[in-house]
Amino acid sequence: RPNDAGVMLKLVGVDLAMDQVDQAGELIAAIRQVDPGNAKLTIAEGDVAYARLTRAVRERDTLANRTSRSEAEEKALTIFKQQAVDYYATTVARYEDGLKSGGGLDLDIKLGNAHLAMGKLADAEREYHSVIVRSPYRADAYEGMGNVYLAKGQTTDALTQLRTALSRSFDTQQRERLAAKIVSLDPTDADTVSRLARIYAEQYKWSAAVREYAKLIELKPTMEDAYLGIAEAYRWRTEYYSALDYLKRGLARVDRDAAKVKLYDGIVTTVQTSVGQGKPLTSVGLDALVESAKIQLARGNASDALARL
Repeated sequence: RPNDAGVMLKLVGVDLAMDQVDQAGELIAAIRQVDPGNAKLTIAEGDVAYARLTRAVRERDTLANRTSRSEAEEKALTIFKQQAVDYYATTVARYEDGLKSGGGLDLDIKLGNAHLAMGKLADAEREYHSVIVRSPYRADAYEGMGNVYLAKGQTTDALTQLRTALSRSFDTQQRERLAAKIVSLDPTDADTVSRLARIYAEQYKWSAAVREYAKLIELKPTMEDAYLGIAEAYRWRTEYYSALDYLKRGLARVDRDAAKVKLYDGIVTTVQTSVGQGKPLTSVGLDALVESAKIQLARGNASDALARL
């Protein structure tokens, strides 16, 4: 199906996701030859122009932030400045055409993103606010508003918007991006550090999860879930000694019996994983069962204690 405009438009999206902007542009030209009246073509042209805009802005800002520039770099800076202006105009024009043709809230978000990339903060804020008024649960609108406040230097307001976006997002990549940004702005936000660690764990990004759980332990040294989380990450990395080490640290710091039982169970799980399912536990695992049984017995949970013994 070499001339199927629908398939070609989807491939444009793939190319843009892979940052193959020029390749996407070539496809756009081919689609215009095949199906010039395609309603989605205008929006796709805006997407390509936006990708080129962000690239031009990135190059422009990199050169502009240098303390000294060569003659060639000055010329390049001038070119990138003009490219940003041109691509911005094209992006806005295409998205506004799409809105006139009945485009939905996604286009308003895209238009806000274009304004934000060009530094048109008032215009970006207007678009994001318009989406929030019409659809209060659009996480990307709150994220955009947070980025506007960041560009204004209003960190507190930005954090409010970003936290709202995180609470309303169901997209894993967006949740990761939002949580990471919140933590970078407020490293003392233990709840978001914990959430970011879990997001990494859900994606099996164990090194990143270890890093965030270690931060969480520093922030909340009596939080058993932080020790259990970092132990899980180390287990998946087959670093059983490190997993046991953190679980033992947790036992020395938590004071609630229920928390200690959970940590002892973590030790048993770690030892069982290291020796293999169905194989006898080592003394470390057996001792953990005995100690947790003692706690359960003292709490009046005789049947649970007996099962552990």
